[in-house]
Amino acid sequence: MVIAALRKLLPSYFPAEWTELFAIEQGLLLAQEMDLPQIMLESDALSAILAINSSNFEGEAGHLVEGILQSKALFSCCSFSYLKRDYNMVAHKLVQFAKSNLCSHVWKGVTPPFVSHLIVSDLELCAGGSLL
Repeated sequence: MVIAALRKLLPSYFPAEWTELFAIEQGLLLAQEMDLPQIMLESDALSAILAINSSNFEGEAGHLVEGILQSKALFSCCSFSYLKRDYNMVAHKLVQFAKSNLCSHVWKGVTPPFVSHLIVSDLELCAGGSLL
């Protein structure tokens, strides 16, 4: 079941790690807005997930990591995990759609129609035990 999905066009170009951290931050903000007490965020950006999980505030993106960790404290349970891109095609498709449409959009309680088939594929992968 999809609870919410978000695609957001950024106002400029940023390094890949920053973009991933912005996406995680926006996911947290959406979850807060929806009053979700427990969330699990997945990303195919290993460096971003490692920075968050190790509370690494060093470097140019340290302020983004710090903000994410402050937002994390508002949830009763909040985890961040790395997921290979092959198993995160829904997020990839949302990014591609945002790039081609030059707009932001939020879906609450409904599945974006252009990713429905990918969600079914992801569920089949999980049920088959192929997801590690």
